[in-house]
Amino acid sequence: MVLDLRRRWNTTNNNQPLAAVLQLASGNFGTEAGWGFGDGVTWNGEKYEFSGTQEGFKELLTYFHGLVEDGLLDPDGLTQDDDAAKAKFTTGQAAAISSNSQVITEYRNGLAEAGDTEAEVRNIVVPAGPAGDIMDSTTGGKFESGVAFSKDVAEKPYFKALLQYVDWIYFSDEGLEFAKWGVEGETFEVVDGKRQLLDGIDWNGINPNAGEDPKLLNADFGYYNGVWSLAHGSTADLVQSTLAPEVVEFQTAMNEQKEVADPGPGIPLTEAQRTQTAVTQSNLATAVHTATAQFIKGDRSLDDWDAYVAELQGLGMDEYVATMNEAAGVAE
Repeated sequence: MVLDLRRRWNTTNNNQPLAAVLQLASGNFGTEAGWGFGDGVTWNGEKYEFSGTQEGFKELLTYFHGLVEDGLLDPDGLTQDDDAAKAKFTTGQAAAISSNSQVITEYRNGLAEAGDTEAEVRNIVVPAGPAGDIMDSTTGGKFESGVAFSKDVAEKPYFKALLQYVDWIYFSDEGLEFAKWGVEGETFEVVDGKRQLLDGIDWNGINPNAGEDPKLLNADFGYYNGVWSLAHGSTADLVQSTLAPEVVEFQTAMNEQKEVADPGPGIPLTEAQRTQTAVTQSNLATAVHTATAQFIKGDRSLDDWDAYVAELQGLGMDEYVATMNEAAGVAE
């Protein structure tokens, strides 16, 4: 087997190359990339810099280009779809693949279907890098999701009831448990202080008594629904209650070993500033994502870095960063 590091989730989020893995790795290089590229600026402790021209960003691309050059990363992996990535991994043609607590079950099932009953799959802690053992502020951020109301709802006769319901389902222990697990006695029971799904019901393979053709907690009952079930923001017990022991172990290791990068001050752009920066931000992001693929694959030499920076300056990079720092109340 060739040590091919296949990566998933490339074709989402504006077709960014290696979108998931670059986000996971970027903090260790002192920058933000992939899904975490966001508004394109990274806090350096004193002010915001443009992420795509930071020295750490260059080091990040140099590292991944080295993987391609050494035959450890198939350049096709930069743009492949998920099915191709999974097929390579589950047929033993790849040694590693991006994962999360749910898709690791898919990989095990895929390997079994391919006839490999001896393969072992596990999540590994993201390795450290030149900047340290750090998660970027997006990956390690404390904000997951939120609730917004139309201003018109304040005039509705049910407004008070709506607030009470939202308060219950998102912010009470009972509501959070209901959204994730359903109703005790109907979808789950408590055994020795631990919640477990009733026989014949499953979600992500967490119930060994589910049987061969179980009903699904989310699809068949409507619970564990992303709209109503916050990924975080409740007790550690509830967050971890539907996670396999190996996932809890992985999360614990990440929390113990990793630091989270300082996100810097907020950037409350005015309406005029948003209008001013919208097109520039889009153009800069497109240019960075295009160059990222070129540099990693070797279609463009990293010796061309200064010319790349000049191209971004020509797209208004310096003015864009100045506006972001101004909005953040930071002197240039």
